[in-house]
Amino acid sequence: MFVRRKVTLSIACVLLGALIIAVLQPWEATQGADPSADFVAALPSVEAARANEVVAVVNGAPIRRLQVEGIAVGPADAAGNRRDPKHVLQELIDTELLFQEALRRGISCSDAEVAEAIKMTREAVPDWAMKATLEYARRGGHEWTDDEYWASDQVRDHMRRGITIGKLRSTARAESRNSTRAETDLIARLRAGASIKIEDVSLR
Repeated sequence: MFVRRKVTLSIACVLLGALIIAVLQPWEATQGADPSADFVAALPSVEAARANEVVAVVNGAPIRRLQVEGIAVGPADAAGNRRDPKHVLQELIDTELLFQEALRRGISCSDAEVAEAIKMTREAVPDWAMKATLEYARRGGHEWTDDEYWASDQVRDHMRRGITIGKLRSTARAESRNSTRAETDLIARLRAGASIKIEDVSLR
């Protein structure tokens, strides 16, 4: 039960990130002030047993199905298309490489920075998006309040990774003669020296 609870909360955490980054403005604009019910209804189900499967390994670090599906499950666009899981996985591989490089360079963030990032994100998230996230988790068999969600280790870890990678990106831009290509060039170098194995053949 504990593992299932952790997996479902992790999915909800990734889902909220996808809501904020990928689909928030267009979905809100087309569905009105409270599209939470329509949004959740449009999501395919994510089974806890399969969600924890390892779909790729990056320098020994696993990427799990829940991370891919949590981003790719967003509602279809106006043309009826959803994000391609293959492309999502490649983005997650790049993100993992950047996080590993940040740790290698000794880049980190404080608990205070994490707390401030959570506070700012929580204030920026529309009520409908939070409602959709908690409803998605509830359909997985778990009831959480807003406070329980934002206080979870999964959310804190998600924020810590984002802040740490953001610092690396800033450092890379400062070190590069071409700031617009700094991240692209860095990822290319990291990929060249990385061990990347995609376990799920459907995502290759």
